[in-house]
Amino acid sequence: MTKCIALHSYKGGTGKSTISSNLSASLAKKGLTAVLLDVDVYAPSLQDYFQWQPKKSINDYLFENANIG
Repeated sequence: MTKCIALHSYKGGTGKSTISSNLSASLAKKGLTAVLLDVDVYAPSLQDYFQWQPKKSINDYLFENANIG
């Protein structure tokens, strides 16, 4: 069964990225599939938690600088 968990807060610094990155890493460690999206268009930060720099961000798709597919 597919589950969806969303974390949201209008205020920055509340721990959304920390909780979501730790939760997704824990699920993946248990062998489950986890998809983690950082849709903060002003200050995305999940790449810092995983020390990974994406080739494209959600902004590229939202502002039509990239194609899906």
